[in-house]
Amino acid sequence: MTRNVVLAGYDGTSRVPGTSLGAAAMWAALTARRHAPDWHMRSVREQTKSSALWCRKLRSLAEASPVDLALGGEHLISFPLIEVLAARHPGLRVVVLDAHHDAYDYPLLTHYSLFHYTQTELTVPTMMLGVRHEIEQATPGLHIVSADALRSTGVQHACRAICDFVAGGPFYFSIDLDVVDPGELAAVSDPVPGGIAISELVEIARGALACAPIAVDLVEYNPLRDPMGEWLDRLTPVFEELACWLG
Repeated sequence: MTRNVVLAGYDGTSRVPGTSLGAAAMWAALTARRHAPDWHMRSVREQTKSSALWCRKLRSLAEASPVDLALGGEHLISFPLIEVLAARHPGLRVVVLDAHHDAYDYPLLTHYSLFHYTQTELTVPTMMLGVRHEIEQATPGLHIVSADALRSTGVQHACRAICDFVAGGPFYFSIDLDVVDPGELAAVSDPVPGGIAISELVEIARGALACAPIAVDLVEYNPLRDPMGEWLDRLTPVFEELACWLG
């Protein structure tokens, strides 16, 4: 079975440049571990700072051919992919690992408002884990498990909560790498102290992938903050989980 991977290198709404380069870097790291002959890679290059035009371009690509894995890029890349899947799969749910809720009530669609719009415009139930920044400003209705709550209940509880939330239905799984504590991974555009360990990220990802998401993304790695590739090397277990899931 062909597995479609999209390199979505875009950081047009971010204050910190560099994540647009993250897609290619993560693809290289992923394929260094394993590259099956049925992985079909397409690249969507950044040619505009307009988030509307960018989303339209990525949405058209996803409409033409299903996307199994997207590598970003800023977190905004998730929105057009979720939009396409919500139209195709009634009852779609979204599970997100992120330091930020990205659900500010903001009049423009950006990397910090996309989950406001998945909640209010697409009405897609969304569960967010690891959040630890301005939680009180998130759009109402999101199912948020803070980083503190995750630590207090443990990773296994988080995995069970994810499976209970998706309840065997179609879901989209999004990993923003700033969910990891900057002491273990600082190569992101907006690091926030108090995050989870890489080992915990791997365990949660393994549990979520076992619940069979219909699509996954991995976003917000910033190579400009990792000139020697040392932080990227630490993510090897994450890429191994994704490679196993892709098959």
